[in-house]
This record gives sequence, structure tokens and C-alpha cells, in this order.
Amino acid sequence: MKTAFKVGLSLLLTSTFLWITFQNVDWQALFITFQNTAPAGIIGAAAITILSCLPRAWRWRILLSSVSNEIRIWAA
Repeated sequence: MKTAFKVGLSLLLTSTFLWITFQNVDWQALFITFQNTAPAGIIGAAAITILSCLPRAWRWRILLSSVSNEIRIWAA
């Protein structure tokens, strides 16, 4: 029951904030903008974003090394 309440509350809050965020979006203009965007730029931005997670994981590994020496990079 407690878990179901948390999930329900999370879904309610998420849907509310998504509605507030996207209620005034001009979807046709957004679609046209995406059509005119170069795929290489989107792929490059996604790759940079994903690769930026590795230094963060290494940083957390260093910070948490005093707690445990067996922290793997993917667990961090």
C-alpha cells in the first residue's frame, strides 16, 4: 500500500508538472525545428552528454573510496 501510494503520487506530480511545462508549446513549430536540425549535431550532443557521466563517476569513486575500496566505476 505504501509503495502504491508513492508511485501514484509520483505519477500525479510528474503528469502535473509535464502539463504545466508543455501547455503552451507550439507543437507544429517544434516539429519543423526538429526536421531542420542536423542529425549529427543531435548525436554529437547526446554522445558528449553520455561521456560526461564518466568523469562524474570517477569523482564519486574517489570521494567514496574512504567508505569502501571495492566501489566499481559503474556502481558509482
